[in-house]
Amino acid sequence: MNPRPDDALPNRRRSWTLLLIVLLAAALRFYRLDNVPPAINQDEAVHAYDAWCLLETGKDHRGEAWPIFFRAFRDYHPGVFVYLLMPLQALFGMNVWTTRLPGALIGVVGVWLLYELLRRVYNDRAAAMAALFLAVSPWHVHVTRLAFEAGTCPTLMVLAMLLLLLAVRRQNSAIWLASGLIFGLTAWTYHAMRVFVPLLLLAIVVVYRDRLRQLLVDRRTRRFPMVWGVGLFIGLLPFLWAWFRNPEAVWTRAASVSVFHKTTGLADGVMAFVRNYLQNLSPDFFFIGGDHSLVQSIAGYGQLHYFCAILIPVGLYRAVRRWRQEPFTQLVIWWILLSPVPAAAANWEGGHALRSIGGLPAYQILAALGGDFILAAVGARSAASVRRFLIAGAAVLALNVGYFLKLFFADYPIAAAQAFQSEWREVFAEVDRRKADYDAFLFTSMKTNQLGILYLYWTRMPPREYFAQSPQYLPGPTFDRLLQIGPVVFARSEELPGMLPLLGHHRRLLVAERPDIPVPGRELRRFPYPDGRVGVILYEVRQEDIPARATTSPASH
Repeated sequence: MNPRPDDALPNRRRSWTLLLIVLLAAALRFYRLDNVPPAINQDEAVHAYDAWCLLETGKDHRGEAWPIFFRAFRDYHPGVFVYLLMPLQALFGMNVWTTRLPGALIGVVGVWLLYELLRRVYNDRAAAMAALFLAVSPWHVHVTRLAFEAGTCPTLMVLAMLLLLLAVRRQNSAIWLASGLIFGLTAWTYHAMRVFVPLLLLAIVVVYRDRLRQLLVDRRTRRFPMVWGVGLFIGLLPFLWAWFRNPEAVWTRAASVSVFHKTTGLADGVMAFVRNYLQNLSPDFFFIGGDHSLVQSIAGYGQLHYFCAILIPVGLYRAVRRWRQEPFTQLVIWWILLSPVPAAAANWEGGHALRSIGGLPAYQILAALGGDFILAAVGARSAASVRRFLIAGAAVLALNVGYFLKLFFADYPIAAAQAFQSEWREVFAEVDRRKADYDAFLFTSMKTNQLGILYLYWTRMPPREYFAQSPQYLPGPTFDRLLQIGPVVFARSEELPGMLPLLGHHRRLLVAERPDIPVPGRELRRFPYPDGRVGVILYEVRQEDIPARATTSPASH
């Protein structure tokens, strides 16, 4: 990777700069982590509950012993992140903090690793800017505050690249092995990485083909690429083993979301792919609306800060000017161009913050190179010009970041409350306080998403108790959902008459239903969203209140 030599000794200024940037990254990822984003998403919840089931029983919530891919709602999630949750749960239990903290910690480490990578390739100034831009990146801050496996991928990619650079420089077999292993692990930590990592490795081979040829020709170094390949195989081994044992677990998600699966022919599929690709590189995705999912992005702000709209084009100009002198900059361009491919191959309107996660932190690197280029040009004029530019740049940065933080910490928890189903946290807490007085419980399935797993998470139902209740799952056209756990049923209250056989001798019910569906019972409490709209109403219903009329059972829906 043509690394430049390290400075002989790390100076105090560099150390303090890095420390301040890392502390800033930590503050933005740890502050109100249990409340922003609000409540918990169902994917976060299933990761946490699977980790707890493993700790308590050695099986996930679907009864599989120590899986590599975890079944979740007929989808399968790679298990790396679930296993990362287990140590914290073992120490502090299952809660929002222990669910989200691993992703936030890994995000902070990624900021430090990016600095270490770029100071070896470019200089301290470019490294500090890239690390700072990643520390405050709206894309990176958001995704690393969620308990999603995608949030770990930028850090893993930077670690793999840093190890590869160190391996080339030091010619150490252990580092070569470690780099290959991390690349292999990254390739299946999140579904989109299976596409992106092989493409990026191909780009590395193309950009550094002369260096690779030298390694293979020299007898003293030809073993290193093979050692790297062994590491890659070790990192991929769990994925390959899961593929051999249960191909459905490995490929179900890819097949279900493929743009070619959703279109009528090859030509339509190609057109959809191109359209999706361009949407993931569009100004709307980067600077205006971001990902249209309120779970994955905030409304009214793009995936990048506004100042990147200036610095990234300057970084591209620098890349063209120094195309041969800076091969790593070539790789950054390829990094960006390849990152939307997984998102383009999936059926989704607009840019997708998770499936295009491979682009982090390449955008911040290119923006930093643009900033470094401008500073070098300004510095050629006078030191006073540099100071004026830095003051102006700091003001622009502060305004951008300040506006984003206002949107994220003040507005987003209110706007995204319904998307995160935040009302159910208090509903389940209230039901838990009253449960001794009732025989059965019904929670609506209207306008909910995998409410059963949220119930398990918020009530912290012990895994052994959960398994003893013989939970029932309802197959759906796309995803399965939890239908019943003993006396707890997840269905619309309109189906109460058809549920009488399920309820048996249960006489008193607690029913949680949406406000626009009438329930034949006594209202107990209303649960509003942060904006004041009522989300759920809790009722007491006696069996004699239920109209005796023929209707379908929830299992038929």
